[in-house]
Amino acid sequence: MTIATLELLSTAVREFGRERDWHQYHTPKNLTAALIVEAAELLEPFQWLTPEQSLNLPPDKHEAVRQEMADVRRRQTGDQCRQIPG
Repeated sequence: MTIATLELLSTAVREFGRERDWHQYHTPKNLTAALIVEAAELLEPFQWLTPEQSLNLPPDKHEAVRQEMADVRRRQTGDQCRQIPG
């Protein structure tokens, strides 16, 4: 599935959550915790690497980073973020 714009991604994320009735879990605490967990998973492939090594990841780690970046971005889209006060 290719999603061309952030607006289309947000719509897809909202629909995905609605289909699963996940809105009941989208409290500020839960959303913040989920974002932190995803960010930690994004950091994991870089742990203990030098700056030079982090710029030249092997293909398997590069793919892991790409997928975790998508997870972090997904946590930043949709109705979920609108429920965090401030």
